[in-house]
Amino acid sequence: MKQRTKKIVVEAGHRLEVLRKSHDYSRQEMASRLGVSRSNLYKNEIGFYFPRLDTLVRLHDDFDLSLDWLLFDSGPMHTKDKQSALAMENRSKGMVSESPDVMELLTAMEQDQVLRHELLAYFYKYKKNLAKNE
Repeated sequence: MKQRTKKIVVEAGHRLEVLRKSHDYSRQEMASRLGVSRSNLYKNEIGFYFPRLDTLVRLHDDFDLSLDWLLFDSGPMHTKDKQSALAMENRSKGMVSESPDVMELLTAMEQDQVLRHELLAYFYKYKKNLAKNE
């Protein structure tokens, strides 16, 4: 288990370096943007330490970084790219939705099963009422 954890930390560090270079930032510039020291960023990039939670939040909020990508190299680097991929997948399945609100709702429903259940229950009541009125 320890080796697997170390591998995740090292690979996440490499992807953190990829992110920094994709924005053409020096290590000092990136460290300043994240609110960490340059040496801490270096230690994160080489896999000596895993980024702290507040750093992960900044990476997500300020750089739109997908934590799935950072941790597991799963999906696109940025969360907006992930939403675009979901929209394209839905279109290919015949579910056309251009509205960002609809995409946001679908994403929220995917992440929160209680919300999904409540919205579906409301929708079924709505359909039942429509059928009654016809």
